[in-house]
Amino acid sequence: MIKKFLTFFCPLCWRLRDSDNNNSLYCEVHSQPTGSAAYKRRRRQLEKVALSQSPPLPINSTFNYLVNKNISPETVNRAITSSTNNRGGDISNTQILSFISKYYKTFGNETKNIDVTRFNNIVSWGSAVIRAFNSSIKTVQLWEKTCHSLTATEQRKLFLYLVARIETEKKTLSGPSTKGPKVGSVKINLEIMSSLIIAYDEQKKYGVKVNLSRIAKEHNVSRQTIHKKWNKFIKNEKVYRKVIKNSKNKNKNT
Repeated sequence: MIKKFLTFFCPLCWRLRDSDNNNSLYCEVHSQPTGSAAYKRRRRQLEKVALSQSPPLPINSTFNYLVNKNISPETVNRAITSSTNNRGGDISNTQILSFISKYYKTFGNETKNIDVTRFNNIVSWGSAVIRAFNSSIKTVQLWEKTCHSLTATEQRKLFLYLVARIETEKKTLSGPSTKGPKVGSVKINLEIMSSLIIAYDEQKKYGVKVNLSRIAKEHNVSRQTIHKKWNKFIKNEKVYRKVIKNSKNKNKNT
């Protein structure tokens, strides 16, 4: 059963594998040619971990190793099931969230603005989570398509696998970069960046997809320009937030 759930995911990250492409083991980010930058960068990250083990791990098994090294989703699912049996009846999203917040604290902190009471089922909750971490509609569609072939119990377990993998991504493989820009070293369009930050926060809070085309029209620039700025913001969120904050404080003092 564990192997069944692992086959739904890209072996290099938290995203679902591109099941529309029968020849791909990977997600849309890592399923590009072997020479792609994202693929090579992630392989290098995981290779360091793989070679540190004795015997060395296969690289495509290393992400799963890191997930289970933290807290296995199977362990969390058993805790939830036990609680359900003791209480009787179905377990609510709020109760599931209490277990997630306990075992996956990084994930819990980064999704605390998502109101889980808004969702009638765990599939919708999962869609909102994916939107919060990835603006790609394709990943959301793959999630929903996969869930529709599963029972409610299996959907909950798949959701826990998703959460556990995001926790691993954020906690273990997404540490602060020393190559990112420093505050004051980047020149940005403050109005555009403010719009992107607002859209990003709404995405995390309400689970709505960021409409980059609309933002491009509002600022009379191309969607390609907005897309580039969006990617820069996602990679260096803290830096750009601080730039905007410093700008607002400066305006208040003048």
